[in-house]
Amino acid sequence: LESIYGLGPEEVREDASRILSRIHPGDIGYVNETIAASARTMTAWRAEYRVIHPTKGERWIEGHSMPQREADGSILWHGFLSDVTERKRMEVALRDSERLYRAIGESIDYGVWVCAPDGRNIYASESFLKLVGMTQAQCSDFGWSSLLHPDDAERTLARWMECVKRGSLWDVEHRFRGADGNWHHILARGVPVRNERGEITHWAGINLDISRLKRVEQSLRESEEELQRAQAVARTGSWRLDLVRNELRWSDENHRIFGVPKGVPLTYESFLSVVHPDDRASVRTAMQGLSHEEAQTIDFECRLISNQARVYWMDWKHKKADGKIYSAGRDITAIKKHEQALLSREQQLSEAEAIGHMGHW
Repeated sequence: LESIYGLGPEEVREDASRILSRIHPGDIGYVNETIAASARTMTAWRAEYRVIHPTKGERWIEGHSMPQREADGSILWHGFLSDVTERKRMEVALRDSERLYRAIGESIDYGVWVCAPDGRNIYASESFLKLVGMTQAQCSDFGWSSLLHPDDAERTLARWMECVKRGSLWDVEHRFRGADGNWHHILARGVPVRNERGEITHWAGINLDISRLKRVEQSLRESEEELQRAQAVARTGSWRLDLVRNELRWSDENHRIFGVPKGVPLTYESFLSVVHPDDRASVRTAMQGLSHEEAQTIDFECRLISNQARVYWMDWKHKKADGKIYSAGRDITAIKKHEQALLSREQQLSEAEAIGHMGHW
């Protein structure tokens, strides 16, 4: 009595009303109703309720009692009480946790799922069921597989059963038919949940709708292909130099112009190694100027020597931003040849006029 109500036996031996006064105001009506029902039906009494302890504050109590009718018609109660405050706190925390994780699951377009140890689905979040137009009963066991794209179904199920057999991580992409009738690209990921003995008790995972990402990737591939074709037609290459990491990335056309195979690690030194020896000093000076904070753009021409020992003339335009240098180079070898031919003709004309003592205007 002291631990639960903060009262001594002598305080309540003749009058139990002080016990009832310690019951939480929000629960006293409920407690009285359960006592009355037990007395009326002469069945076991059980109730969980709150009390206000004078020093401990609010506590949760679980009461059990058995009524026994006496010869004079009164009722004698035999029972016990337990302080279940910690258990109730754990139950509240568990419910809060369940609500939290359910909310997280519902926030993911294709939601979360739970499967039995043998791979049968036993739970799918409401967000998933709505998007695919299924009920939990239809989705349970392996019902979800009926929504897979015909080209993905056999592969996905085979990989899932192999994953279940091995107890390995689940990570696969496949297509689901949505309630809208469209095929959605889904990234499915899951992990085995094990007990203290290492036995798998459940599988838990998420489905992520990556359809938008797939569309962006496809658009990016198409844009890159168009850029590569345009650069090939224009004989223009591009590259990006990370000044901090000294990492150089070239476009396909740049690899062709420089004669360096794709996949070869590239650096600033890689670029200088293919610059004509007579032009390296001026190129290095120009690039050093671009490395300064105040220098943002710079243009220059230089010659390159491909791995076939062919000499190219390139017109480079560079821009610095965010610690990186972005460059585009145009193959102007043909223009340089025309300029050289024109200069040669002008020299020949000048020599002819000198010999013939003639001039032109």
